[in-house]
Amino acid sequence: MADIAWDEDVTAYLDGSRHLLEPAFQNAYSIESRSGHGAEDLEVEYIGTIQKKNRLYLMYMDSVGDYWYKTLIQTTQGSKTLYQAIFGRKEKKKYRF
Repeated sequence: MADIAWDEDVTAYLDGSRHLLEPAFQNAYSIESRSGHGAEDLEVEYIGTIQKKNRLYLMYMDSVGDYWYKTLIQTTQGSKTLYQAIFGRKEKKKYRF
């Protein structure tokens, strides 16, 4: 789960309200780990974005009420995934057979 010090680190709440996004983020898992939680087939709905310095946390809620987040890094070239920000290229898709 995410660890944000809400009173000092959050720069802005975008597309959502603080009363919804704070508890959602405190109980959220990375959206990339949905398959490990057996939630890869559940529908998700975007509920808002939290900005913490140069990071954007896109918040989602799935059809059973669990929360998920995706992290983007804001750079001079625009927003990038963590993988792109670290390695400078898009991540290759992993295919299951």
